[in-house]
Amino acid sequence: MDHSIEDLLLLPATPLPAFDGEQVEMDDLIKSILSTKRCHNSPGELAFVAWLYKHLETLQVKPKAMAEGAVVVELGVGGKTLFSCHVDTCHTSTESDGSLQPLFFDPAFGHIFCGDKKSGCLGADDGAGVYVMLKMIEAGVKGSYIFHRGEEKGCISAWAMVAKYSEWLKKFDACIAFDRPDLYEVICTQGGQVCASVGYGTKLAQALSKEGLDYEVSHKGVLTDCKVYRQLIPECINLGVGYYNQHSNSEYLDWNHLKKLTSTVIGLDWDALKPERKIVTESQAWGNYQKDYYGAPYKGKGAFTTPKPAPKPAPVKPIVVEDDFDDLEDVKLEDMTSQELDDYVGDEVLCKAIMNLVVELDAERARVARLQMLLGL
Repeated sequence: MDHSIEDLLLLPATPLPAFDGEQVEMDDLIKSILSTKRCHNSPGELAFVAWLYKHLETLQVKPKAMAEGAVVVELGVGGKTLFSCHVDTCHTSTESDGSLQPLFFDPAFGHIFCGDKKSGCLGADDGAGVYVMLKMIEAGVKGSYIFHRGEEKGCISAWAMVAKYSEWLKKFDACIAFDRPDLYEVICTQGGQVCASVGYGTKLAQALSKEGLDYEVSHKGVLTDCKVYRQLIPECINLGVGYYNQHSNSEYLDWNHLKKLTSTVIGLDWDALKPERKIVTESQAWGNYQKDYYGAPYKGKGAFTTPKPAPKPAPVKPIVVEDDFDDLEDVKLEDMTSQELDDYVGDEVLCKAIMNLVVELDAERARVARLQMLLGL
C-alpha cells in the first residue's frame, strides 16, 4: 500500500531487525527523507518541499522561498557561512508520484539501501545533505541554510539565486555544501575550476577530523550548487557525506559516517574559519593565466582573434641584364668570370649560388666523361 509523506510522519518508529543481539535503528528523520522519491518538480518532490516547510516550522524557525523555490533559513545575526544541499533526486518523474520506497539497513556495515529493485536510486544524493542541515538547524548552529531545487537538472535554483539575489550571496565568506559522495573529501576544485583556497580547505579538514573522521583537501569535484557561487562567495566547499553509487539502484549511504559528520559540524566554530581566497572575475582569471603562460596581460575580447597583419615581404631586386647579354642563348655562365657573372645577375647572394651550381655542374660533367671513357663509349 502506498503512503503519502504526511502518512509517513504519522507512522510509529519501528526498530529494524536486531543483529548479534543488538537492536539497530535508523533515525526517523533519515527514514522520512530517504523513503521519498523526488525528481525535480514532480509530485513527490513538491510534496517533500511541503513537508520540509512543515518540519522546519516544528523547529521554531521561519523558512522562506527564494529563487526557483529554494528554501532558505537564517539563524542568528551576522553569520558568514551559507550551508547548502539540494532536495531533488535522480528518481524518474514517473516513479516520483508521492509514493514511498522501502529501505533496508545492513547493521554489519551500517549501510542503508533502497529496498525496491525497480527504484532509480536511494536518494542519499542529496538526502544525506538535507539530513545534516536539518540537524544543524535543530541544534541552533548560526548561519544561513539553503535547500536548493533542481540541482540534478543543472543547478536551476542556484543559477536563479545568482541572477536575483547576488547581493545577498555576497555577504557570505563561505558556502559549505553537503553533497559529495564517499567519505573524507573537502572539495576545493569543481570541474577544473577553483572554488575555494587550499588554506581554507585544509583548516576545515583539520577541524572535521574528529570522532574517527579523516578529511583531506581534494580537487576531484565535479558539480554541485555551491560551484555556481564561486564568483560571489570566496570559499565554496563540498564535503563528502558518505553516499556511494549515486544515480543508480545500487546507491547506498554509510549511516555511521553521516552521524559522525553531523555531530562534528554541529560542534564546529564556523565563524573561526576565515576566508583566504580572493574572488577574481573570469576575465581577470584568464588574464592571470595568459600572463603566466604568455608574458602579457589579457587585453580583452578580440585580442587573439585579430592578429597583426603580416609584414610585407621585401621587394625582390630585379635581375639587371647588361646590354652585352641581351640574348640569353648566347650566354654561357660557365665561361664568365665572377665579376662578369656579378654584373650579369646584379645580386651578390644569387651570384654566389649560381657560381656554386656552375662548379657542381662542371664536376658532374667530369664524372660523366670519365664513366664514358671506362665503358668505352
